[in-house]
Amino acid sequence: MNEALALKLLRNIMQWDEETATREYKWVRLMSLLKYDGYRDYVAGVRFTESFAGWLIQFKPAHRAAAYDFVKNRLVYFSPLEIHRLVDQLYPRFIEPKLRKAASGRTGVAPYLVMSDRIARQELLRERRRTLFIGLSDGARIDILRRSNAGVLVNDQIVLATHIDDDKWKDLGSKLGEDPIFEPKSNPKFDRICLVDDFTGSGTSFLRQRKNKTWTGKLRKFGLGLVAARQKLGPDFPLTDDFALHIHHYISSHQAHSTIVERIAAISADAADEEGWFSQIEVSEGILLPESTRLTAESDPDMWEVCHRYYDHGLYEQLKTHLEEAQQTHIRHGYGDSALPVVLEHNCPNNAITLLWSETDGSSGHAMRPLFPRRHRHS
Repeated sequence: MNEALALKLLRNIMQWDEETATREYKWVRLMSLLKYDGYRDYVAGVRFTESFAGWLIQFKPAHRAAAYDFVKNRLVYFSPLEIHRLVDQLYPRFIEPKLRKAASGRTGVAPYLVMSDRIARQELLRERRRTLFIGLSDGARIDILRRSNAGVLVNDQIVLATHIDDDKWKDLGSKLGEDPIFEPKSNPKFDRICLVDDFTGSGTSFLRQRKNKTWTGKLRKFGLGLVAARQKLGPDFPLTDDFALHIHHYISSHQAHSTIVERIAAISADAADEEGWFSQIEVSEGILLPESTRLTAESDPDMWEVCHRYYDHGLYEQLKTHLEEAQQTHIRHGYGDSALPVVLEHNCPNNAITLLWSETDGSSGHAMRPLFPRRHRHS
C-alpha cells in the first residue's frame, strides 16, 4: 500500500477533520521515516503507516483515540542506531573502569594514571585480555560489539552463546595462553566474565524459582554449565575459581533490575556453598527505564481499559506452560505483568502490553491484531 493511501485510510479510521489530519500526517510520516518503518518483522511491502491503520481499525471508534494517543505519546521504541550506541558504550563505560581499578590495585598506580605508567598499562592489558564476553541471545549484538572494540578486544574473548562446549573452552584457554601479553608458561585464565543481553522486562526469564523451590533461568543454567565443564576439563578449564561476574543488559526496566538484584541476593543466601553459583556478581544496564514507564490503571486509565476490552485469553492458552511457571493467570499486560510500552527494532518484547504484539483468532475473546508482530523465544 502506498503512503498516501495508507494516510487517507488512517484519516477515515480516526475521523479527523482537515486541520487535524494535516497535523497528524506530519507526525506519522516523521516517526515512520526515523523509526518505525525499520521494524524488522514487518513483511516486504508493509510498513508502519498501513500497520498502524490496520491495528487501530480493530478497536471501536470510541477507543481509537486512546490507542492512537498511546502510540504517539507513550510508546518507547529503540531504533537500530540507538541500540548500536548502547552496544558501543558497554566496554568503555562499564568494563574498562573496573579493569583500571583492578590494575591500579595490583600496581599501586592511581586509576586515572594507569595508561601513563608502563607497568600499570601492561597490567591493564592483561586484565582486559582475561575478560570474557558472552552473549545470552542474538540480542547481545556480538557482531557490533566486536566491530566497536576492534583493536581493543580480540575475537577469542567474545563468545556468542552461554552453551560453550569442551572443545571451545579448550580453544579459548589455548588462545589466551598464547597471547604475548602474558609471560611464557604463566598459564593465564579468565578472571572476569561479562554476560550480555539486549533487554530484560521482568527479570523472570533470567532467574526464577520453581514451585519446588529450586532455581532456574538463564543465569542458573549458565552456572551449572560451568560446573560441568570444570569437572570435565579439570586443570585445562580456562576460568579461575573466584572469577568476577558482570551481568549487563543494554536496556532494563525498573521492575527487572529490582527483581534480578533481589533474586540474586536470595539465591546467594540459599546456594552460598553450592556448586554452580558465583562469588562476585554485579548488575548493570545501558538504560534503566524509570518506574513511570510502566502502564497502570492510574497513569493510563483509557489505554488500561482498552487492554482489558480487547484481550483474547486464547493467547494465554498458547503460552500456558511458560506463564504458569511464572504464576500468571492472564497476559493482558504482557509477561510478568510488566505492562511496558516498549518495542525494540528487531522484536517486540513479551513484557510489552499484548495489544502491541499478539495475534489471535478470537476463540476466547477479541481477535487481537499486532502493531509490531513478535517472534517468540523462551529459555
